[in-house]
Amino acid sequence: MRLFLKTTFSDNEVVSDPDGGDYSDLAAATRDGREALKELVIEAVRAESGRIPFMIEICDSAGRILATAMTKDVVPAMSSLPNI
Repeated sequence: MRLFLKTTFSDNEVVSDPDGGDYSDLAAATRDGREALKELVIEAVRAESGRIPFMIEICDSAGRILATAMTKDVVPAMSSLPNI
């Protein structure tokens, strides 16, 4: 199934994946979204950018949100920070 990941950052920028990816099921796409969040947080910390991903939404081709991966759930230490 083709699903699309849409990332929302702490500065309210939204970055959509226009090509999407092929996944065996929604759970696989959600795992991929959670891993992507971890990687984006690591990149933001290393770059000292302050631009932290807030969440990744997993959407179908019509743009319907099927699942959401939240940074605070993936990186528990982030849950105590404001706007995360």
